[in-house]
Amino acid sequence: MKAAMSKAGCTALYTLEEVDIESEPELFARYQYEIPVLFINGVEAFRHRLRPDEFRAYLAALVSEQS
Repeated sequence: MKAAMSKAGCTALYTLEEVDIESEPELFARYQYEIPVLFINGVEAFRHRLRPDEFRAYLAALVSEQS
């Protein structure tokens, strides 16, 4: 998923914070079979995989909402 995010060409629009779910029992119980999961602003945006164009469009929509 990180590779696809990088290919989207919009790294200036986000800061990636990785969470090791194995260090947090509640998260591990919830997501152990769903990795990777991407949350954006606290909302689950993508699960398992994403396409660069979908990711770029999602971020662009967020930026336009904030304007």
